[in-house]
Order: sequence, then C-alpha cells, then structure tokens
Amino acid sequence: MCCVMSGKLGMVMGIAAGVAVLGGAMMGMQDGNKKPQTPTTAKPSPEPVKPVTATPIQPPKDSKPTTAPAQPADAAEAEMMKKWMEYMTPGNEHKAMEYYVGEWVGDMKMWQVPDQPPQEEKTTSKFELIMDGRYLIGEHSGQFMGMPFQGRSTQGYSNLTKQIQHTWIDNFGTGIWITSGKSDGKVCTLTGKMDDPMSGKQVDTREVMTILDANTYRLEMFGPSPIDGKEFKNMEITYRRTGGTKPAPAAAPGGTKNIDTTK
Repeated sequence: MCCVMSGKLGMVMGIAAGVAVLGGAMMGMQDGNKKPQTPTTAKPSPEPVKPVTATPIQPPKDSKPTTAPAQPADAAEAEMMKKWMEYMTPGNEHKAMEYYVGEWVGDMKMWQVPDQPPQEEKTTSKFELIMDGRYLIGEHSGQFMGMPFQGRSTQGYSNLTKQIQHTWIDNFGTGIWITSGKSDGKVCTLTGKMDDPMSGKQVDTREVMTILDANTYRLEMFGPSPIDGKEFKNMEITYRRTGGTKPAPAAAPGGTKNIDTTK
C-alpha cells in the first residue's frame, strides 16, 4: 500500500517537474521572439537663430540725387497764400464798377433784321456791388414784344485772366449767356456765344458798353443776321441815371488805368 502510494506520488511530482520545465521553455521562446528595444536618448535643443543684419546699399560715389530737396512746408504754404491773396484782392478794375451802382432808365431799340425800323421800349436797371466790391449785380425789367421782361446780370473782373467776365439770364430763355473781354477805360467790349432757338444752335455775339458822360452810357448788342448770317446791331439801349447824379470814374470797368471814383 505504501509502495503504491509512493509510486503515485513520484509520478505526480515528475509530471509537475516536466510541466514546469516545459513552461519555462515556452516563456523563453516568447521572450526570444520580441524585438529588442533601442534605448532612447534626449535630443539636444536647437541653438538660437542669430538675427541677420542687412547692410545698407550705398549709392555710387559719382551719383547725383534724382529729385530736388523738398521745399519747406511753411515756405510753400506762404507762397500759396500770397498767390491766393493776389487773386482775391479787388483792384482798380473792380473799383471802376462803382460807376454803374444805382438806378437807371433806358431807351431801348431792337432790330429783328437789318435795315428795318426798330421796335422801341423802355427798360429800367438797378446795379449794386456785392462781396466787398468784387462783383456787380444788375436787376433789369421792362417790356419785350408786349410781354413783361426780367433779366439779371453778373459782372466781375478776374485777376487771373485779366478780363471782365459777364453773365446774363432772363425769363425769355433757359440758358446762361456768358461773355468776356476788356475795357480801355471808356469802352468795354465783350464777346461770347448765345443760345439761338431760331437756328437751334449757339451763335456768336458781341456787346459794347460806352460811357458817354458821368450819368449816361450806351449798350449795343450785335449778332448774326437771320438773312445772311453776317453780324449786325440788333439792340441799342441808352441809359440815364435816375435819383441824382454821380461823377464819372477815370476809367470804365476792366480798364488798366488807375481809377479813383472819389474825384
């Protein structure tokens, strides 16, 4: 009985020992199949990047500046202000416009065609200076072809162009008549273009203002004849001052002479 038990115990122990050996071998094979791990090493930190300094490009020794040095701002502004003051300051030519200030009555003659008796009407005008004597404004009224007539004129003298500039509007049209010209002190001649509804286009015009004495001046207007297109006088107005008299200036508007209206 004891031997049998001893034999069985030996077999069990032998089997256990074999199982242990086999298990160790299997574990060894598994460890052998694993890839060996490479040891990791810390990477060195990158060195700081040094800033790149650009070398300024030097111009050739014999080169010259392509532009002139800028003018100081204060000097340029002073020159601009000087020119503008010269342009805006009224002069003798503006002083001459004082001759027309006041109220006038006019005897008007109008010709439709040359060599025909004129149509005669009465007209009134009133002039005043505005903007410290820079411009002469005129209000005009009367009768024209049996209908009430109203007109407005603006006259000035440009210190830039050295010319008289004149505009006219009235209730017998929708356009603005613009003329310009010069004066020799007594006679002022202005030219320009006017809308002509009869021909359907603009036509050349000319007007002449002549100072006859201290309180009388004449206005003449010229335009193309409806017959042959040649220039002819189509209107003449002789104006006389009303409401008192006024001494005539030494020169008319736009004149180049020295003018003193106080004499």
